[in-house]
Amino acid sequence: MLKKFHKSLFLKFLFLIAILIQSCGDITSGEKVLVAPSGVYILKATVKSKNDDSRENPRYFWFVSIHDKQNNLIYEDKDSDFVGYLNIKIAWDENDRAWVYNTDNSQIFFWGKVSNKWIKNNWDADKTKMIQRKIYPPKF
Repeated sequence: MLKKFHKSLFLKFLFLIAILIQSCGDITSGEKVLVAPSGVYILKATVKSKNDDSRENPRYFWFVSIHDKQNNLIYEDKDSDFVGYLNIKIAWDENDRAWVYNTDNSQIFFWGKVSNKWIKNNWDADKTKMIQRKIYPPKF
């Protein structure tokens, strides 16, 4: 009886280890997509490796891109430092600004259109403004 119990416990342990190993694999894909409330823009956050990363096991990052309503690329952030295994949330505010919140380290970035050009802005971890205008993040 005890031998059967140990075998059952061992098999459950092996199953748990297999699940843990599978869930710890490299992140090689992932995408979050959200249409702006105005319907004019589409925000995409995609996990991919940096173009200059030639390592055997490249590091993955969340890259932000903004598209028009026909899905044509109009802006791409090529200098992302949002590590791909971290959790993020994306949002739009009522002024068509795109927001990305890293829930693991509390970093907040937003992209706003200034003089027909998309500009990336940073907020610090305690959500106080790091820019000179009064712009506040939406609820994520």
